[in-house]
Amino acid sequence: MKDLAKPLTNRERIAQILRKGIYSGTFHPGQELVQNTIATQLGVSRMPVREAIYILLKEGLVEHIPNRGFFVKNITRAFFEDYFFIRTLFEQKAVSYICKTLEDSSVLQEFLVGEQNAYERQDVPALSQYTNRLQNYIGSHCGSPRLSTYLQQLWDMSPRRISADSGQQVLFIDSTFQYHQSLVKAILKNEEETACRLIANHLELSKTHYFSIRDELHLDEE
Repeated sequence: MKDLAKPLTNRERIAQILRKGIYSGTFHPGQELVQNTIATQLGVSRMPVREAIYILLKEGLVEHIPNRGFFVKNITRAFFEDYFFIRTLFEQKAVSYICKTLEDSSVLQEFLVGEQNAYERQDVPALSQYTNRLQNYIGSHCGSPRLSTYLQQLWDMSPRRISADSGQQVLFIDSTFQYHQSLVKAILKNEEETACRLIANHLELSKTHYFSIRDELHLDEE
């Protein structure tokens, strides 16, 4: 399957690192994100760090206090309840459009085979890439450039990236693989209702999975 993903820019890579730190509690609520310190730690210039922080500002993860700096916001469960609610609606809208307009099934057929091979090898990095590839396919075929942009922002914000450091990651691999295979097969059969139900169920499971990680890390304790 052709990889539609573009390499991350410096600012996107740094934003991903900082976002993961916020989600995992490495950066705690109220902590200042000192640009010079972060730049030194990551071995980059100050400019991409500043650009990365502005990405997080737009996502609602940090706040800017004039004449003081940028500070980590208190990201509560309500934030992620809203995140998964909006993401479910947008992904369902995108996949509904694809179910109605799909003509060339070759890319999705290739996806099914490639992901199956990666799963049989238990190649976790490859399986993660297949998640990215499926998201990129949905985003590029959803029929709306604006919806594609919103989806990409939501996917970039996904808390799934902290799961790589969690003992629950292995347990989540099987369900994600089964979800991808079922979703793609539903799309290939133009089964819009089934595809939308699969999306809702999977994202509800993802939310539960992330909240269990937050509980492990005691992120919601005062």
